[in-house]
Amino acid sequence: MSGIPDQPRRRLAIVPEHPEAVSTLGTRAAQLRTGGVAGIHGGSPELDGALTSVLDAISGLRAPTTEPTAAVIGQASSILDELAAELAAIHDALEQQAHTASRYGVKIGTDGRPPPVLAGSPADAAAASERHWALAYQRAYEQAMAEARQARQHAASQLTDLSVSIGGLAAPARACQGTE
Repeated sequence: MSGIPDQPRRRLAIVPEHPEAVSTLGTRAAQLRTGGVAGIHGGSPELDGALTSVLDAISGLRAPTTEPTAAVIGQASSILDELAAELAAIHDALEQQAHTASRYGVKIGTDGRPPPVLAGSPADAAAASERHWALAYQRAYEQAMAEARQARQHAASQLTDLSVSIGGLAAPARACQGTE
């Protein structure tokens, strides 16, 4: 979580040629940064940096590159949509695990975090069952968080690559602006 959920919308407002696409990209980026839309506890520094880099690069594109700008916004939106879908699938699988564990007495936190598992031998069969399911949910939670981190890192890598490719579009746009 970066503490800057409105930054994508503000930066993309500089590209007025595509207000609908810009708004969609800015909204999706803000949701993923703040943990909304199955963001699984928000963004990461890598994802924040890559998003900022792409948004800065897009803001450098101007009217002479309207078509390439739309394509870049579409590519960035696609990357964010894929990330959101992947995080939603991870979130859904974790919710299923939480539901199963809670049926066996495990008290899941309101944020989905697993409860602490007490050390030592359980007093009876019910306590042993609850401990078993608490440990199973703890492993599922840790795996889900690792998968979410990996998905964010992959998206950050794709956005970084896109940002680098945008650099080639921005140079001709700046040259055209200088001749006006």
